[in-house]
Amino acid sequence: MAYTITMLSWSVVEFGQQLQARRELSNALDAIKWGTDYLIKAHREPDVLYGEVGDGVSDHACWQRPEDMTTPRTAYRIDARHRSRPSLPGVKTVPLCRRLHCFQELGPRYSFTLLNNAKRNHPGVYQNSIPVAGQFYTSSGYEDELVWAAAWLERATNNKTYTQFITRAPNTGGLQKYFSWDAKFVGAQVLIAKGVLEGKFPTRGKLGQMKGNADQYICNLIQKGKNNVPKTNGGLLWFLQGNNQKLHTRLKPKSIELHGRVRANYPKQVHHRGASIVSIKKDPRPVGCGQGYVEWFNKNAENPNVIIGAIVAGPDQGDKFNDSRQNPGQTEPSTYNNAPFVGVLARLAS
Repeated sequence: MAYTITMLSWSVVEFGQQLQARRELSNALDAIKWGTDYLIKAHREPDVLYGEVGDGVSDHACWQRPEDMTTPRTAYRIDARHRSRPSLPGVKTVPLCRRLHCFQELGPRYSFTLLNNAKRNHPGVYQNSIPVAGQFYTSSGYEDELVWAAAWLERATNNKTYTQFITRAPNTGGLQKYFSWDAKFVGAQVLIAKGVLEGKFPTRGKLGQMKGNADQYICNLIQKGKNNVPKTNGGLLWFLQGNNQKLHTRLKPKSIELHGRVRANYPKQVHHRGASIVSIKKDPRPVGCGQGYVEWFNKNAENPNVIIGAIVAGPDQGDKFNDSRQNPGQTEPSTYNNAPFVGVLARLAS
């Protein structure tokens, strides 16, 4: 969630004018503020952070509409009793401080609140304190979150303390293979590269090396580097199996219009509970935990509802796409799929 809000925020920071031109800026800001408000509420005390609500195992045992969910809503938190200080505060830092640039018009009080919530530095992997989270979103490490958070805090405050933190960090990523919710070094490197180009940071030393790594990463993406990212025969950059690049579902009820052309070929069985079960407005009868699997999940038919604008995981390395809700590795959508696309699509649409 923090990564999603951060990437949506970055879209606004870099492409706010294009979003405004398409009358989408206020929608983006509303979505961001919903997320930052939630994260602030999850961190009401200095040494308490709520990191998860619900249990992935019990949730996945049921296939129900959100309105019918009966699984426990247990809230898991990090507090003084847990000696392993997790990386979650570092993850949360970014969207909170990022809002300093997007919400200046809301006044200094909200910006101060965000920044105050962002300044946390308790290293460690968060699943040590919230083991249930590690079953689905295991953190491979916390060093990238700390560098990523420091890079954003520096941009938000111009406080060189954060630059010094980065220069002293034992690990700034080196040359990375991809950028994701669990691998944020590339994002930090790009931010530092931007600072170098703006004349804020030196071209030599560790910060200069980070810029060089960012340059090489981008060169590899555009097939001009020394270790280019593989591409499928269809031209899709291929990073990893499972949730590689994304495939758009339809954006309008019946089709997508692209420069006068209509494209009606979109995923019909998106792996999403709300989309795959008939709306409660059409059939208010509760759908039981196992009933949803029997009547809807295992049903080889199109979803009754369109999850408008969602981006699913996408095709495999052979450019094949098995459109089945039983194939979440390709058909599952997520907010962190969508968020990075917002600014890019706004720029392309300008």
